[in-house]
Amino acid sequence: MKVNDLPLMELFEKLQDAGLPLGIGEYEALLRALQAGFGIPDREALARLCCILWVKSQEEKQIFDKYF
Repeated sequence: MKVNDLPLMELFEKLQDAGLPLGIGEYEALLRALQAGFGIPDREALARLCCILWVKSQEEKQIFDKYF
């Protein structure tokens, strides 16, 4: 699997570039949650999952909302 084929990698990289302090551990946590069936039902559920795992402040939430 190529890096470009990984789910939500583009979003993850945009959030990193925008200043969210995300590392490989945060991305792996998302992959594990998706494999367990979390965030699957719809776009809103996916956004909630990403926020739970990646967003730690109101400022980061604003950045997240801009890119999601």
